[in-house]
Amino acid sequence: MSAMVATQVLVVGSGKLAKELLQDLSSPTIASVRPWSRRDNLADPASIVVHAGSGREWTDVVATCEAAGSLLVELATGNPLIDRDWTIPVVVCPNVNLLVLKVMAMLSSHGIAFQDCDISLVESHQASKSSAPGTAFEMADALGLDRTDVRSVRDPVVQEGELGIPREHLSRHAFHRIRIQDGNARVLLETTVLGEAPYAPGLARILEGISARNLSPGVHHVVDLVGRGWI
Repeated sequence: MSAMVATQVLVVGSGKLAKELLQDLSSPTIASVRPWSRRDNLADPASIVVHAGSGREWTDVVATCEAAGSLLVELATGNPLIDRDWTIPVVVCPNVNLLVLKVMAMLSSHGIAFQDCDISLVESHQASKSSAPGTAFEMADALGLDRTDVRSVRDPVVQEGELGIPREHLSRHAFHRIRIQDGNARVLLETTVLGEAPYAPGLARILEGISARNLSPGVHHVVDLVGRGWI
């Protein structure tokens, strides 16, 4: 483990998540948080780049990070370009809420134990979400459930009436419900994140954890790091 130093964080993206991070991301180990457009001093190896964008800047982000030796954190899910030879550490975060990540780490370690059971998985996000449900797919993979069997809900009427999402949070939420059935025995596991507040604090703790480690070049999954107790 290396000593923690104050880091400069640059956020790539212009959507809701990127804007929230630019506004609210903070911790004693973060010296500054700036948009990608203000990347003048990225030559500092202590810099961390957080990619929360659509992918338009991806080629520039990779080239700039590798030239500077900066750590890259990928928040966008399902990026096919992540599979390459890296000269820098890249941390893939399909979710930045720590409680949800701990559940994912638990499923990653023990999900195989339920593969002989009847399993269903429902996920719900705000109607405006058009990207792949990365967290749900990771959960499905851990449980041996085919991704095509994941039920995605984007209808606010169903979200409020069937899933119990409060009306005031229909515009921003993340919900996952896993049902595991074995004969007359049943287990229900549910995660619910409402609103925007949980994301910036969770990412701050993730950045604090990974900046305290000498991660090797290549792709690291945040769920694995959580499972090791590093975050």
